[in-house]
Amino acid sequence: MEIIYKDGNLLDAQTDVIAHQVNCQGVMGSGVAKQIKEKWPIVFELYSQFWDYEGEGEKCLGKCLMVDISCGFGKWIANLFGQDFYGLDRRYTNYEALYTSLESLKKQMEQEFLISVAFPYKMSSDRGGADWNIVLAMIESVFKNTDITIEIWKLP
Repeated sequence: MEIIYKDGNLLDAQTDVIAHQVNCQGVMGSGVAKQIKEKWPIVFELYSQFWDYEGEGEKCLGKCLMVDISCGFGKWIANLFGQDFYGLDRRYTNYEALYTSLESLKKQMEQEFLISVAFPYKMSSDRGGADWNIVLAMIESVFKNTDITIEIWKLP
C-alpha cells in the first residue's frame, strides 16, 4: 500500500475507484455525495435501488456499493455506508460500519483486480463528524497488506 496526497477535485482522480461515505437514508444531498450524484446520476439511481432492496435505514450500514461508471472499462464509484443519519451537529459516522464497508471495498477491488482508490481528505469528518485521524488509521489498517495505491484528495 502506498498513500499519495493530491490537491484538486476528487472527481478528477484517475484511480480505478473513487470512494466516499454515504448515509443510509436514501439521500445524497451534500458534499462529495451530491457532486457524484450530479456528475454520474447512475450512481444515485443504483444507490436508491440498493437502499430500497436492503430494507432502508441502518440495514445498509457497513455495506459497500460499487457502481461501474465506465461501461466495463474499470472506473468505479464506491458508496461506503458508514453512517445512518446525517447532519452537522454531532458524530453521525459509525466507526464500525465504516471499517466494515472499507473491508468490503478492499475485497471487491481485489475481486475486480482494481489497483487504486481515491478518498476525499477528511472523509466522514466534516458532515459525518468523525475524527479524520481515526478514519485515516482505518484506511491504512484495511489496505496495509495490499498493493493498492491510495490517493487522498484535498481541495486547494
